[in-house]
Amino acid sequence: MAEHGNVELSALGLAVSNMVTVSEILKKEGWAVEKRPFVHRPVDFDRLYAENPPPPRVQRPPAAAAEVAVA
Repeated sequence: MAEHGNVELSALGLAVSNMVTVSEILKKEGWAVEKRPFVHRPVDFDRLYAENPPPPRVQRPPAAAAEVAVA
């Protein structure tokens, strides 16, 4: 923390309680201050895919046809 200045803590599932404990200890010792949490904005997937379409999928032949072609 001394090297970078800003550190963001995050956790999922069972790790949330451990992360909260660590953050409370850091705040108590004066190493951290609580900032406003980041709020996710809803994503408009229609617009996102219109601007950045996913790459086309490669169509592979069925496994049986591939084995016949090899033999």
